[in-house]
Amino acid sequence: MLFRSYNRAQSEPLELTFSEVEELIRREPDNPAWQTLWHYHLTFSLANLVLLLVGLPLMFDFERGGGSERMALGGLLCVFYFGIDFVLRGYGLPRGLSPILASWLPVLFFGSLGAPLVDSVRVRKSVVQGKRVDLGGRRTSKKKKKTPHTHVRHPPTYPR
Repeated sequence: MLFRSYNRAQSEPLELTFSEVEELIRREPDNPAWQTLWHYHLTFSLANLVLLLVGLPLMFDFERGGGSERMALGGLLCVFYFGIDFVLRGYGLPRGLSPILASWLPVLFFGSLGAPLVDSVRVRKSVVQGKRVDLGGRRTSKKKKKTPHTHVRHPPTYPR
């Protein structure tokens, strides 16, 4: 099993399972390539959450039009995330960069970018107050002026 994992690690290291990487780390604890792959297995599953954190605020910042630009920006951010992840992982495998830094830097950078984006999404407060608001945050119906009632209207009375 270890021999097969070691051969696969030499030819296609990203195809190793988490348990295979752990076994390689037990055999060679000082090898930064195995440590980078181990951290990569942890951070790859977090990529979905980080990209949601960055992408959803772009979709929920409603304005008239501009939906295709926001979709393109979200796709571009995904490409940048995986590009930076790929480059840093490449530097971490051959001892050029710390395994922890190589694996966790994209998650930390884009996660810290996504947190203010989530905070910037406007909350539609008027929904809580019961007023209708369009998606841009403006009122859709004008307030009606209340006119003072000069007399009270009673139901008509009919003679018997």
